[in-house]
Amino acid sequence: MNPLERAADLIEERGWCRGKFHDTSGRICIDFALVSSDLVNNARARRYVLEELRSRGVRCNDLALWNDFQAAGSDDVVDLLRHAAKRWNHRQDAAAPSGGAA
Repeated sequence: MNPLERAADLIEERGWCRGKFHDTSGRICIDFALVSSDLVNNARARRYVLEELRSRGVRCNDLALWNDFQAAGSDDVVDLLRHAAKRWNHRQDAAAPSGGAA
């Protein structure tokens, strides 16, 4: 599972919040979900999310600000992450060797 799918799953499992990394009920923001899903690929995952936002006409360079002030709710955040995950998977598939015999 790629980190963007995992981040979406984490928000669905724990709930979503704005204005905090996480709240006392255990709900998390997009930043917490991305960091928790894969620290190693975090910067790359963020790039895919920002690309997805730009493809939707949203001008944003800071996911925390988008989460706190522009996201319509948890469904919006999860949808964004799932679409960014499709971008990730598509690029992984395109970069994979064809596996053909030499």
